[in-house]
Amino acid sequence: MRNKFTIAITFFTLFLFLSCKVCKIKLNNKQEAGTSANFSGSYMLQENDRYQILYASQNYGTFYSVYSKFFFKNDYLEKIEFKIINYKGLVNIGFLDCKNGCIRSDLTKNGTLKIDLPVKGMAQKSTILYKPNAKIHIDSLQNIFVQRHLVKLNTKGERTNKGVFDTEYYYRSGNFTDSRKIRPGMVADSIKRDSITLFAISNNCHSSILKAYKNNN
Repeated sequence: MRNKFTIAITFFTLFLFLSCKVCKIKLNNKQEAGTSANFSGSYMLQENDRYQILYASQNYGTFYSVYSKFFFKNDYLEKIEFKIINYKGLVNIGFLDCKNGCIRSDLTKNGTLKIDLPVKGMAQKSTILYKPNAKIHIDSLQNIFVQRHLVKLNTKGERTNKGVFDTEYYYRSGNFTDSRKIRPGMVADSIKRDSITLFAISNNCHSSILKAYKNNN
């Protein structure tokens, strides 16, 4: 009788142990699932009486944000006005001084407007007007994806610009300097005519995604 009781207790203890293991696995799975939630912003396409935020990041120790206004003509995207505001830091981030700011855009089949947005430290332009080449109807816009591309401080091969060392692209220790690894959101090559050589796209601090809405949505 005592042996049967001991066996029963042993099986019951084993049952509780296995049950706790299963519960713990399920709980961990729920916690992991909770950390993989998607993050996005919202953008009202027809509200061009105010600037709306598109993207925010930090380079050279400067925190900055990119805002924009979308303008439509007969329901087709006519132009986008971009504006950068530098909040904290010593080095101002600005747009490139080239046609359309060397900005490129493309509308995907699922209605995502992909914007390649090059910026540069110590650049003087804080506002730029971009006119897309393709016809884009407002009804086809579902999302806005912004990919930032950071251009070197000096595109002529020097590692400084007016005495400012490019800490995003290079490392130094006294007289020793070396190149840093090209990371997503950076430009692999220098500016070529009115375009840039793109390196990578990623959903980190160098990109953003926004859900696009019309006023009657």
